[in-house]
Amino acid sequence: MKGQGDNLSLIDLKTQVEQFLKYEEKKYRIPRRLRSDDDWTLFAVFFGLWDLLEYSKLEMEFAMRSVDDSIAELFVQLDVLVAQSSTAVQIVMPQMIDVTFFPRFKPSKDGLDLRVAQTQHRMLFLQTYWNAVLFQRAVQWQKGRVFMPDLNDVVIEHVRMKQLYCEGILDAFGSKERMLLVEDVELPCVIMSLAGNATNLHAAAVEKCSDPAAHLFWSVIQPNKRIV
Repeated sequence: MKGQGDNLSLIDLKTQVEQFLKYEEKKYRIPRRLRSDDDWTLFAVFFGLWDLLEYSKLEMEFAMRSVDDSIAELFVQLDVLVAQSSTAVQIVMPQMIDVTFFPRFKPSKDGLDLRVAQTQHRMLFLQTYWNAVLFQRAVQWQKGRVFMPDLNDVVIEHVRMKQLYCEGILDAFGSKERMLLVEDVELPCVIMSLAGNATNLHAAAVEKCSDPAAHLFWSVIQPNKRIV
């Protein structure tokens, strides 16, 4: 329930939950004979990536406290969804992905900048802490079933397949072509560039790729939701 629209706008989770509930309310105004009944409801929640990026700028004590607060708010919103649902609820909530895979943290030609390296270190710690707190809260939550897939495995597999393809190594079926599922595992689909002396991201020029499905990453800090 996290957006990746063309305008790069991000809507907070509470707002998205409210919008969903308004949509559901309208749906149930349709006569029952004209709509199908659901046996269960599945919610997919991808939450926290931008939060961690902001928290990495804080002192570690406050960053960890912010993680606690974010995950607490996440389950508050899940409670709201469950309270308004008339069917059994299942939640797909991926573990926090290792953001050091993302293009934002790719080393430059001159090597990895010290500040970037420090941010990487903090992000890795906060990612581990986030997943630990998330898992603990998910185990304690009794209002629905929670599935927590590890997206790191998906990213690593795509990168591995690209590397094997570039090296001309065949897959287990002896076919080179069937290995390559994603064309570009380095460059994002959407690239923002600041013109002139501009420093505000809102003033950045946005260049979007012609084939989003060919990119593993949507932006420098977002996975491609069509793939991951």
